[in-house]
Amino acid sequence: MQLKDMTRDFEKVKTAAATFVQWANNQTEEQSEETELEVEAALPQKRGRKKKTMPGDMSKDEAVTDAETSYKIDVHNQIMDTVTGSMHQRFLKNGTLYADLALLDPKRFSQATLFFPEGTDIYNLATKGIKINHFNPSSSF
Repeated sequence: MQLKDMTRDFEKVKTAAATFVQWANNQTEEQSEETELEVEAALPQKRGRKKKTMPGDMSKDEAVTDAETSYKIDVHNQIMDTVTGSMHQRFLKNGTLYADLALLDPKRFSQATLFFPEGTDIYNLATKGIKINHFNPSSSF
């Protein structure tokens, strides 16, 4: 799934939040029966505000009254747009470097022969099929 597709995937966030609430409530029940602490699953409902209209105004925009929809629009979408915009801006200027580094992934060696001239180390590595052992931090030297 692409990052831009994930920005509007509120259902996964909702599912993860429900899972967390269930886990947190189970943990508090196991810790102590005396504690009446409970994590609420539902968002609190806000009282609807009536917008003042000036004489001659015909527009009656209805405010979002559903707490979940309001959270999705005002919080989730705003945060995700800010994060994806920041990531895009940060990594856009180094896109060529990241594309070149991606070719160092052994899974993409076959593509390296298309971009690097014969005789270069990367071309030789890709064509000779040299096996690279993955780094294991727990192994001793």
